[in-house]
Amino acid sequence: VRRRMAASRSDSFTESPVAGGEGYPPSPSLPHAYSRSMPVGSYNVEDAFVERLAVDGQEARIRNLQAALDAARLNSSEEVGRLQATILSLRNDIVKLKRDMAEYEAASVLHKGELRGRDERISEAQRHKDMLQEQLEIRRREFDKLERHIKLLMEQLRQAQNEASAAVLEKERALSPLTDQIESLLRANAVMKRQVELMQQDVEAAGRRAAALERELALARGEAEQARQALE
Repeated sequence: VRRRMAASRSDSFTESPVAGGEGYPPSPSLPHAYSRSMPVGSYNVEDAFVERLAVDGQEARIRNLQAALDAARLNSSEEVGRLQATILSLRNDIVKLKRDMAEYEAASVLHKGELRGRDERISEAQRHKDMLQEQLEIRRREFDKLERHIKLLMEQLRQAQNEASAAVLEKERALSPLTDQIESLLRANAVMKRQVELMQQDVEAAGRRAAALERELALARGEAEQARQALE
């Protein structure tokens, strides 16, 4: 192209002087100093082509810069959107965590109330067991006292039988009230033994209830600990 333009330079030369006759107007794509330094009559097709190439190059550069700017804005907008989505997700997670924490605290308060209630029931069962144990000890002391009294009476009976070998009838008459008393005491002893057995059964039942309540309390504490660890 340059060779063809050089061959036709003399044929294609035209002058277009501006007012004042100082040369050509400055090109929009070339520096003003370069345009003013061109001598009058030197503007030709090659120079116009060079200027056009310079203009096209700058326009292409401007378009590239604009495209890069638009891409940067798009990327920045997408990044901002992603960051906003991430922030929104984090805020939702925080809200969920706060809600879970509130639910856990409410459940913890409920579990603590249940544990306190079970502790109170266990304490009440323990007090009842202690009371029954105390009553059982009283009954045992009374039973031991009654057994000692019966042994004493039996010893007296044996002594009376040995001493009354000579007078059987008188002995029988003498021993009849004592025998009745012994029989009455034996019946009372049997009744008291039965009462002691019943009280012992009550004590054992109270102990089983207390053990069951303790197991329930341990299970509830384990569940509360698992719930706390799951939230952590």
